[in-house]
Amino acid sequence: MTVRARIKGWIGAALWPYHARLAAELVLRNRRGLVLTFHNIGTPVLAGVGEDLFISDVEFVRVLDFIAEHLTPLSPIDFLEGLRSGTLPARATLITFDDCYEQTVLKAFPELVRRNLAACFFVNPGLIASGRPIPSIELMGLCAAAPAGVHDVRIDRPLRVEIGSAASRAAAYRRLWSRILNCPSPYHPMLLRQIRCDLRVEAVPTGEDRLAGWDLLKMLDRAGMLIGNHTMFHSTVAADGVQHFGREVAEAYQRIEEQLGAKARVFCYPYGRVEDSGPIAEEVLRGLGTDFAFVTQGGVAAPHRSGHLNIHREDASYSAEATKLAPLLACLR
Repeated sequence: MTVRARIKGWIGAALWPYHARLAAELVLRNRRGLVLTFHNIGTPVLAGVGEDLFISDVEFVRVLDFIAEHLTPLSPIDFLEGLRSGTLPARATLITFDDCYEQTVLKAFPELVRRNLAACFFVNPGLIASGRPIPSIELMGLCAAAPAGVHDVRIDRPLRVEIGSAASRAAAYRRLWSRILNCPSPYHPMLLRQIRCDLRVEAVPTGEDRLAGWDLLKMLDRAGMLIGNHTMFHSTVAADGVQHFGREVAEAYQRIEEQLGAKARVFCYPYGRVEDSGPIAEEVLRGLGTDFAFVTQGGVAAPHRSGHLNIHREDASYSAEATKLAPLLACLR
């Protein structure tokens, strides 16, 4: 566990009985709620990179127990209707999952059902159809699997990276990721194939990085979960431009509704950068009939402050103790 995770856990455990509990009771109600975000249940792919995107199986169960016992978890539809009408109960909480990896869904679903909880799952229909993982996770896997040595990576302009220690692998990821993140999403497969070749990675295990397919998503839908739009290929308006971004969001809605029928249109911005969720992106979403859109910036979910297309969320990461800090952090941001 990282130093940050330990510190956050210590603070959460210390403050929950008083300050954090009081914040949850007094602030989270009526037009303000708490939205918690999970990404992956399991072990980080690459040490030192994106570890806040992963939570262990044991801690995930402990977080759900905390939510069920001390907060007021609502179904996605009930939470969103309460948020719109200003009638949320005290400690109102919505659980969300970004990306929807198959192993995460298989682990999360029975634990949610066991506690009579529901959640919103954001998916990328294009990546599902192509059998590709989320680009950042794919790059983490490549950097983790690359043989030790010096590698010349030929993307955009040549980039020499050294692979050896865990720290050097994390450093290689950060240098390569900046190139991919700022590149339009249609070029991601080509770039990642080139990186795989130049890092001399023959194969990366596919079991853990496979996204949930439609059979699993239909199971979630039948159980009262809500399936939301995460674009076709984890795309952003900043990298792809407004027209391509709009086409991706529209096609993702179409694919989801073909598979599951028409439901509330909810969206989650990939990567969560501030520049990806501004007025231009909101205008696109509004034109496509989006009811709510979520960012990854922390804070209280409060449409009267940020609008229905900029709903803030807090990470449910690291541990149950760290998650206890989320209500207070949300209220302070």
